[in-house]
Amino acid sequence: MSRPNAESRPDPWRSPVIVAQIPDTGLHRKLEASAAELQAIAEVGGLREVLSAQAAFDVVPKSGGRIQVTGHVRARIGQICVVTLDPIESEIEEDVDLVFAPEAEGFYEQTLKYFDTMDIRPTLRGSLEADDITAYLRSPYELGWGKSVRFDHDFPGRAVLEGEAAAPTLQRVTLEFNSDDVIDVYASLFRDGEPYEFFEIPHAPRWIAWADKVMNEDGTAIGISSIPGYSLHFRRILTLAYVAPAFARPGSEVVVLWGNPGQPQKHIRATVRPAPYKTDARRDELTGAASAAAVPA
Repeated sequence: MSRPNAESRPDPWRSPVIVAQIPDTGLHRKLEASAAELQAIAEVGGLREVLSAQAAFDVVPKSGGRIQVTGHVRARIGQICVVTLDPIESEIEEDVDLVFAPEAEGFYEQTLKYFDTMDIRPTLRGSLEADDITAYLRSPYELGWGKSVRFDHDFPGRAVLEGEAAAPTLQRVTLEFNSDDVIDVYASLFRDGEPYEFFEIPHAPRWIAWADKVMNEDGTAIGISSIPGYSLHFRRILTLAYVAPAFARPGSEVVVLWGNPGQPQKHIRATVRPAPYKTDARRDELTGAASAAAVPA
C-alpha cells in the first residue's frame, strides 16, 4: 500500500544562508544551539538529552553556482546505558566538508509528483550539469521503445517524435566500465587528498538519480550514462547509457566522467555493449525442448 508523499519535518537546528549574499571571499559562521534547539535535537535523535552543541563553518562560493561548506561540529549528549540502565554522557565531534550544487529545475517536484519516495528526499548526482529537468528525461526512442510508438493519432510531442524516428539522436546501450579504473576509484580512499565519488556495491540507494557525462576520446560530450551497478555474475560495473548513434556500435570505446561537479572527477574508460547486456536464451531453450519432444522415441 502506498502512502501520500510528505515533506520531512524541518531540521531542529539550522542557520539559513542566502546564497546571493555570500561574498566571493566566503563567510564564517559560528553556531551554538539554544535550550529549545537542544531539546528538539534530542527528540529527533531519540536521546535522553543533548547538553550542548556547537559548530563552526566556512562557506565559500565555487564555480557553476556551487557552494563548499567546511567546518567542525561538537556536541555532548546524554543517553541511557542499555546494559546497566545508568545515565551516561558522551562527546561527539565530526568534521564537515560538503559541496552543494543547484539541482536541475523541477527534479525534486517531478519525482515527488509521480513516485512515493517513502519520505526520502530524492537526490540527483553525477557529472552532468544542466539547469532544466528535461535534460535528464529520455524519449521513447532513446529508451528503445520506438516500436511501440504509433502516429495514427494526435498527441503532445508528436512532431518531435516523428523527427526523432527519422533521425535518432541518442541510442540505448550498456556501458562496461574498465575494471582498472574502477579499482583506482576505490584506491583513492587510501591515498592522501579527497577521494573520488564512492561506488556503491551492488547499487546506489533508492531515490538517488544518476546522470554522468559520456565523452569520446577527445573529451566531446556524446551522451549520458545512468546509475551504475555491480554484477557479481559478470564481475563488472555496468550501466545503461544513451549515446550518439555513431558511438553505439558494440565494442566502441568511450569515457565516462565520474564524480560530482566541484569534487574530484575521474575519466573512466568504458566499452559499449548491447542493451540488454545479457543474451536472452529463453526462447532458444524452449524451441530446443519443443524439437526434442517432437522426435519419436
